[in-house]
Amino acid sequence: MELDVLDALGRPWDDDALRAFVTTLQIAGEPHLQGDDLTTFPQNLKLGVELTFTPAEELKVRQPDYPRGALALHNIRFYGAGSSTHAPFTGTLPLGIRFSDTRQTLIEKLGPPDSEVTLLPSPRWDTARYARFVVLGDDGTVLRVALQTPNIRRLGSDQCPMLFQYQCKRSRRLPIASLLNARLR
Repeated sequence: MELDVLDALGRPWDDDALRAFVTTLQIAGEPHLQGDDLTTFPQNLKLGVELTFTPAEELKVRQPDYPRGALALHNIRFYGAGSSTHAPFTGTLPLGIRFSDTRQTLIEKLGPPDSEVTLLPSPRWDTARYARFVVLGDDGTVLRVALQTPNIRRLGSDQCPMLFQYQCKRSRRLPIASLLNARLR
């Protein structure tokens, strides 16, 4: 299965191409937010794929023609053989990534990561259009791959955009309490 993930990222739910993409993933139903949630997670456990939809107005990089109140595809995750919740994705991963890749192989393919999560081995590569995350398993190979639109919120130029302890090249290390208590802009 070969999917155009980059083309799907950021598209609103009412977009025909996005609906065709979701149908290809055999994910049924329309995404809906519950209560005050800002995300919803349609998934196909048997295929090893999970999507994240968020209100389009929360996206950092927006298309000019989003319908009012639209949900947009913010993130897509592909699970490997080590997942306890999802069957392994058996299709072609985006951007030449393979579940057999190691951190070193990924650096050779993608260059040095822009940041890494310190709580688990998870390098991240950022571009203006999308971010790539990879979670490495205990054996050092890729356990999960995620692609998402650029960060939807910024805590400040000297702080990392993730809500957990995070080591960024361009910022200092922040403890989780500081991030959770920081005021979002």
